[in-house]
Parts: sequence; structure tokens; C-alpha cells
Amino acid sequence: MKRRILIFCHGEMEVLVEDFGKNGILHRTLSRLCWNFFLNQNFKISEGIHFCVIGDVVKENLSKVLSSNVIERFICIDHPYIFDSKLNCKTSTDGTFHIGTVGTLSKIKGLDTFVSFVSKIDSSIKDKIKISITGHVTCGISALKELDVDVSSQNESLTRRDFKERIDKLDLILFFYSGDSYKITASGAILDALFYEKPILALRNDYFEYIFRKIGDFGFLANSLEEMIDELSARIKDNENKRIDFKTLKNKLTPELISLQLLSELSRIGYLNN
Repeated sequence: MKRRILIFCHGEMEVLVEDFGKNGILHRTLSRLCWNFFLNQNFKISEGIHFCVIGDVVKENLSKVLSSNVIERFICIDHPYIFDSKLNCKTSTDGTFHIGTVGTLSKIKGLDTFVSFVSKIDSSIKDKIKISITGHVTCGISALKELDVDVSSQNESLTRRDFKERIDKLDLILFFYSGDSYKITASGAILDALFYEKPILALRNDYFEYIFRKIGDFGFLANSLEEMIDELSARIKDNENKRIDFKTLKNKLTPELISLQLLSELSRIGYLNN
């Protein structure tokens, strides 16, 4: 029997739609190889090779980039996540509304947009909120401190305990990825928010919309910074977050459930046939 190979694709697919000429030589080389493999009309993919991407929307967007004979070699499953059933998720009880980003914050991941967001928050609610960044910031530390943003230490990594304590305080996790991001790759960051049972406030993008449609919403997706600020103001005035059944949402992305999706897809493309 001929060997069958299933290749899982993730962030590397972004090179199919980005301008790789502005990056370093290694990235440009890898990008060109990816282009030649997936976009070269004269390149024939072996019958025994298929590819898997994470999420229906990723495959749908890829179909706008790849030829029909290439995209038919792709299957898709949802992003599985191992959730800790013993995780004790908390929120702050100090009377302040805590918001912030989690993970590395760079220009690519919306640092400039974050600064603009904080600058536009009306003074009438600023004294009711605490804004933080839990993770490495690539630049602009002085500007963030001028805006009274609590930035975790830049000189050393946070311990797991300190990391969780900072996240526990948050009432909302913020995301500032552009609308063009996460079209042909999945986001693990939004699932981290689900893991810690924190509602999100984010700019709308394809993958975030897809997750909300697929398992249910656990936050708000805005079309602009102004909408984000309006939603933030409304939540502060209501003095509470919408009650979310995180347990039910998490159950829709367990490895046990996603493995059934994979089994179905493998059967469909004939990988389970004798």
C-alpha cells in the first residue's frame, strides 16, 4: 500500500498573502518555497499527500488563494484545546474594572492600535479602570507608562503564578489584531482567553468571528476602536460582565470531540480504507 501523508499547516500559510520581500533572507527563502509549492500551476502534488488547516473559515479563505486542484487536497478540523478542569478562575474584587492584553504586544500584534485605544478612552471612565499588559512589549514602554498602563516586567519572565495572578484580575482581555489578520491561520490567543474564562473585547477578524459562530460568543467583536470604547463604557456603567457558560463553550473544543472531526475527514478522503 502506498504511504499516505497528512501535513498540518498553521502560521506558515500566512506567507501566501503577505509581502515577503520586506522580511529577512531566511523568511524570504521559506516564503518563496511555500509560494512555489502551493501556487506553482506546474507543480503536481503526490496523490498520497493531503493537508489539514485549523478551522472551516481558514480553508474557505485559502480557497480564494489556491487553485481548485490544490484546495481539494485540504481538510479542516477545529482547534482542539486541553482545558484544566481544576483551574480556579477568579476576578478582581477591588471595585476597579480591569482590562488588558495578554502575551507579546508588538506593532504586528496591534501595539500602535492599543496606544490609540487607551488615548481615546474618555476621562470620565478612566478613573474606574485599570489597564495592563501581561507579556513582553517590543517597544514604546515610556509612552505606555505615560498613559498609566501597568506593564509586566520587561527584564525577566513572569513566573506561572505571577502570570495567572495578573490574568485573574482581568475583567476583559483585549485584542487589537487588524481585520486582515487570521484569515488563513488559526489563533491560539483567543482560546487562551477561553481557557482562563475571560470575556474578550476585540477588533473583528475572520477567525474570531468563526469561533464565536462555532461555539458561542464570550465577549464583543467591534468594527472600530470607537465601538470598542463604547462597549467598554457600557460594561462599566452596568458594573458587570455578561454571564457566560464557559464550561459549555470549552466542551465544544475538547481533543476527544475534535478527534471525531479528524476521524470523519480522514474517512472522507480515504485514509482509513484498507
